[in-house]
Amino acid sequence: MALAALLAETKQLHQKEVVLAHFNHGLRPAAETTADLEVIKSLANRYNLKLYVEQAKLTIVKNVEATARNARYSFLEEVAANYNGANITTAHTANDQLETVYLRFSSKAGLMGLKGIPVQRGIIIRPLLSVYKHELEDYLVKKQIVWHNDSTNNDTKYKRNRLRQTLPSFNQLDSNFNTALLNLAKRADEGETMLNYLVDEALSHLIVSENSFALPLSKFNQYPQVVQRQLLYTLFNKLMKGKVSPAFRLPEKFLQLNLTKQYPVLAQGFGVKIIKQKSLLIMAANP
Repeated sequence: MALAALLAETKQLHQKEVVLAHFNHGLRPAAETTADLEVIKSLANRYNLKLYVEQAKLTIVKNVEATARNARYSFLEEVAANYNGANITTAHTANDQLETVYLRFSSKAGLMGLKGIPVQRGIIIRPLLSVYKHELEDYLVKKQIVWHNDSTNNDTKYKRNRLRQTLPSFNQLDSNFNTALLNLAKRADEGETMLNYLVDEALSHLIVSENSFALPLSKFNQYPQVVQRQLLYTLFNKLMKGKVSPAFRLPEKFLQLNLTKQYPVLAQGFGVKIIKQKSLLIMAANP
């Protein structure tokens, strides 16, 4: 609600049409979702905004959060396709960033995972990542805009929701906790920028074949281990068609290769294998 109001209020500055898109996952009681839609319609009418609504009925699956997120973004992309050069703007806040970074930290994610939620990925932008939820609620009160809280955010069977209730106590113990964690995400993002620059340079020497990538061993050995690790992760992600989670970690056998090994296969698993063949290091799909 706050994001929609902010975009509508600042339309003269960004000079873009603002439309609303509301996706009902079908996971909450009908009375609650109906009330949600009414307040959204009220906001759309207040600012004369076009509103797209999609009603879904998701089946209960093992990872319902991921299923719901994928369905929601598919709908948003469909709406964006109606407008040339459109962006999907989401209302992720500093609170969401804190939760994401902490969850990835506790899952032993590498540097790439610690960067948290990106401000932009493709056409998706998240302008409120430095703004806290309470600040947005204060704004809504000032503007006399009614909002509803999603009751599923209180369901403690989800790890993120349990963390959401716990994180404030960390900041009470150390008032610098939130700032430090958000700064960690920024430093990780800066580190990724440098790593990506070096990885892109290495990729310019890549030999691409169907379902495999090869790189001269001499070139691979020029880079420090941190770049080698990211390069291998990047190649793995390419073979997986970009479907690898930022929190996923390749086992150490993939990242600390024994290049003096006599056998050609240096590591295999997760549908790929890494091969040393003469002067080449090859990562190939391994059905």
